[in-house]
Amino acid sequence: MKIKLKQEGANSSIQLIVSLIFVLMGVWFYFDKLKDKPEIDVFDWSYIAFFSILFVVFLVKGVIGFLKYPFVEIDDEAITYLSDINDFPTTIQWDNVTQIEINPIAIFLHKKAGEPLGVSLNTMSDKSETELLDMLHQIAQKRNISVVK
Repeated sequence: MKIKLKQEGANSSIQLIVSLIFVLMGVWFYFDKLKDKPEIDVFDWSYIAFFSILFVVFLVKGVIGFLKYPFVEIDDEAITYLSDINDFPTTIQWDNVTQIEINPIAIFLHKKAGEPLGVSLNTMSDKSETELLDMLHQIAQKRNISVVK
């Protein structure tokens, strides 16, 4: 029994559009400065570098989002959660989970030691959320983990 839930790709499109806006702003700024005078000052290069860096950041986030890496992966042994593409995945073994708390916007997995792991439900589709909750109920029943709503 194993599921991999993938995040919806709506943010990826927005991030790619924002990256294109930044590259267009950088190109416009460059040609606008060349129109006024033939050389570009160091201060002007800093603007161009700033827009270029933002372009690359949003482009990479958009492309990675389109690849749709699984952000929740559950099997009989563990749950792995990737909260953001900039973070490392967090894996918790089911043997270390003492309680599953279900809220309308998040699920918290309470561990024997340490902070609980919060899995956000905001970015999930209704189908993915239902699939996740069903799988958590099955595992909780199989492993005698209490579920609190």
